[in-house]
Amino acid sequence: MLKLRPYKTTVSTHALQPRDPASRVWFLQSVVAGEIYLQLTFFSDEAWFHLQGYINTQNNRYWSSQNPHLTHEVLLRPVKIGMWCGVSARKIVPVFFNEKINCMPLTRREF
Repeated sequence: MLKLRPYKTTVSTHALQPRDPASRVWFLQSVVAGEIYLQLTFFSDEAWFHLQGYINTQNNRYWSSQNPHLTHEVLLRPVKIGMWCGVSARKIVPVFFNEKINCMPLTRREF
């Protein structure tokens, strides 16, 4: 037996929760019943791209018999660009923004 253990290198992603399938079924049933109008609904998502080649390693594990105490040096405030996209039945609305803009609330005019 190898007796290896997983060691985390480090960060967090959204995992499906036990309640998620029921929520999805409810949403689809509401759409079919006409209670939710897809013509008026936007679906959105966002992603961050690090410009120095940094990779988010949250779900990575290093398997070893002993903890290697790995560290990965990164900038305190890495340069990154965020991308947000909204999708509806009528159009796709991409909005690009950077870290400074993301730290401030957007006004209706800026949005």
